[in-house]
Amino acid sequence: MNDDNEKDSFWTTQVKTAITGMKAILARLPKGFQPGQMTKSGRAALKALRTEIPYCLHEVDRHGTMILLNRNYKPIGEVTDAWVDYAKYPNFHIAAGSPVAGLRRHFFHDISAPWDTKGGLIALIDQLEGLLEFDAAFGWR
Repeated sequence: MNDDNEKDSFWTTQVKTAITGMKAILARLPKGFQPGQMTKSGRAALKALRTEIPYCLHEVDRHGTMILLNRNYKPIGEVTDAWVDYAKYPNFHIAAGSPVAGLRRHFFHDISAPWDTKGGLIALIDQLEGLLEFDAAFGWR
């Protein structure tokens, strides 16, 4: 395994951790919960995870290296308002040439934020699980 593959495995751990946290919140929602509703405690719990929930894949450099960012456009887990140089987070990088690196995208938008609706939460979990499946099928493992 080369260094690029080791870096790629770190982001999959981040995604799996986020999915686990979101599923725990989802499991606590009342049975029969309507898709357009979110309880105050559910919204607060998800907003607390805001820095841990993947929001987008973003380009780090012109060579195609990508990084997974939270809703604040910071690396997953970063809780700062300061500007962040993504190049200083090499363990968070998804190597250029990796099939996942070619998927520049946002996983949700403000209108579908996972802390506002159960439907948004389920959709994000589904997308992130799909991303992991895509990586398992086409990644560099």
